[in-house]
Amino acid sequence: MGVIKTRIESTLTHDQIRSDLEKIYATGYFSDVFAVLSKINSDEYSLCYQLVENPPVKKIIFRSYGSSGNNSIYPDSLLQGQINFLPTKILNYEILQKGLDSAITVYHRNGYSLARFENIRYDSVSRNLEVSLNEGIISRVELTGNKRTKNWVVLRNFPLRPGKPFNSKLASRGISNIHSTGFFENVILSTYSTKQRLVLQIKVKEKKFNLVRIGAHFKDEYKAEAFLQFVDANVLGVGNEVYTHFQYGERKQIYKLNFKADRIFKTYLTYKLDIFHRREKRRLYDEHQRIGYFKEKRTGTTFSFGQHISRLGTMSIETRWEKTQVDNDVSKTKSTTNIRSLTLRSLVDTFDKYPFPILFSFTPTGQFSSQDSYRNFRWNCTLK
Repeated sequence: MGVIKTRIESTLTHDQIRSDLEKIYATGYFSDVFAVLSKINSDEYSLCYQLVENPPVKKIIFRSYGSSGNNSIYPDSLLQGQINFLPTKILNYEILQKGLDSAITVYHRNGYSLARFENIRYDSVSRNLEVSLNEGIISRVELTGNKRTKNWVVLRNFPLRPGKPFNSKLASRGISNIHSTGFFENVILSTYSTKQRLVLQIKVKEKKFNLVRIGAHFKDEYKAEAFLQFVDANVLGVGNEVYTHFQYGERKQIYKLNFKADRIFKTYLTYKLDIFHRREKRRLYDEHQRIGYFKEKRTGTTFSFGQHISRLGTMSIETRWEKTQVDNDVSKTKSTTNIRSLTLRSLVDTFDKYPFPILFSFTPTGQFSSQDSYRNFRWNCTLK
């Protein structure tokens, strides 16, 4: 063997024999190596290195811990391709270790950061080498810190589920999704093991969901006006929002009630309902001279229903009903107009960077209306 440095008729030393044994063992083909030194005569010795060769390997089998026993991510053929005992097919621990390191790198490179090999067993009867693989299978997902928000509202935004392998890329996306709901100040993910089972723990800190605003302003046209607003951004903890607006002035009053949900239960469906009533006393002018007033009263509602679709944004259909009544004090006439409309809309948000995006998004909108019976199709170019 080329690794042995001791030669015939050379002077023997304990350090040289030990060095030879270490180099032979380091080749990885032997489970045990030792030296036998026999005395021939007073000046000559016989040195024999005795080796216990590793057994041959017929097949490498990977057993996944924590699942059905089969690998749930990559097939055996891909992992076996990282370990090559040819041409001898003799078990070599050096080649095996390098192959296992290469195989686990495939897992880690694709986000399966908790995957690891735990145990290696050789079956002398079948001559198979069984490698125990822990793919980081999730046994449970715990959620803490949500006092009002329902568990399913949070977890519907988290892609990892019990029984699936942990993936750091999906976990990062899930934490970002949960934070993007706007319900939480902090979202922290941690892991721990109990009885060799992986548990994910998501800890959140909720924001304040209720808001009350009271204010007043003064304008030359409408004089003093006061307003009162109520907002509940997480009704019953299911992610729905309710917004009310009351505004009162001598010549203008506005009342609004708004309901909306970005996601209906666990689906990607969305809805928005607006109910409004507005009264306004407007001035009439003729050749820059005020000649009187006309009173306008608008009452109506709009309802939109749609779904988030990849690449198409939010596709929605919106129906609108509005009744407008006008009372002209100058001409002593009254008129009533009813508006019915149906709008198809695709809203795409394409930020290429923040806070100064440069890409444009195109929003096609089709609108069909009754009363005056017209159809309108618009192609909007909007900077998002």
